[in-house]
Amino acid sequence: MIRNQGSVVAAMVRLSLLEDAHGRRVLPTLYSDNYLWLLPGESRTVRLSWPTGPARRGTRY
Repeated sequence: MIRNQGSVVAAMVRLSLLEDAHGRRVLPTLYSDNYLWLLPGESRTVRLSWPTGPARRGTRY
């Protein structure tokens, strides 16, 4: 669930699933929606799916 708690429109919000605190992205990740526009107070549920096995370092997508 993502929610715009601000008082202005949140334009082109891009979601990324992160592996750890260092900000490494989990790839590949599929999103049911992305690059969202949310009005103030609006929320949306986004479903994500990603591989369940261990991440392979050095793999490029």
